Amino acid sequence: MYGNEISKEVDGEVYEENNVKIEVIRGLYHRKSSTARKPHVVIGFNAGLGAYQYWSQTLVKLRTQKTPAYFTDYCQYSCECAHSPVEGLGLGTVSDPIINPFRSPIRKLAAENDMPWYSNGFIYHLLYP
Repeated sequence: MYGNEISKEVDGEVYEENNVKIEVIRGLYHRKSSTARKPHVVIGFNAGLGAYQYWSQTLVKLRTQKTPAYFTDYCQYSCECAHSPVEGLGLGTVSDPIINPFRSPIRKLAAENDMPWYSNGFIYHLLYP
């Protein structure tokens, strides 16, 4: 797990259960050591690929490694906005979003529109060429 908002208290923690290992790292994925193991899969929760510029370097690294990458977002429109940065970087495209069966059941109110908006509401993945 990577993220700038991860608490300093859990930075560097490792959790293992059967054959699943989760490492907690405070920071951005593309800045990690090049000697670290490549992940089997990447999941970005409420990622906002189209809203945050810092994703570009991470997307390039994921494409270079050909790492399967899945992302969730609050609404379908946010998922659609992910097309521009991925295609603009020449990394391929993203799949059509689908409703995430594991989304939060509590709808959030969006003042600017009346579209469905749920934490982790929709899911899509990178499609590499």
